[in-house]
Amino acid sequence: RHRGNRSPRAPPRPHPRGRAMSGGPGHFPGTASLVEEIDKRLLVVLRDGRKIIGTLRSFDQFSNVVLEGSVERIIVDKRYSDIPLGLYVVR
Repeated sequence: RHRGNRSPRAPPRPHPRGRAMSGGPGHFPGTASLVEEIDKRLLVVLRDGRKIIGTLRSFDQFSNVVLEGSVERIIVDKRYSDIPLGLYVVR
């Protein structure tokens, strides 16, 4: 009988800091919800108040995003205008 490593059917080991390990390769804690938004149009409000609308093409574990076909939407009262930006990286 082999007494070495656990069998592949064993439950995952707890994280050293007490939290269960989840995900696997490609799992980015804190950004998992962005996976469902790939290839969808998003409105991103930046810290300085600008509003960028574009199609989400990529993101990373730091929530940096790449938007394709982006525009900056400027809203004044009940009117708005879009300024084309193209491919846009938000850090």
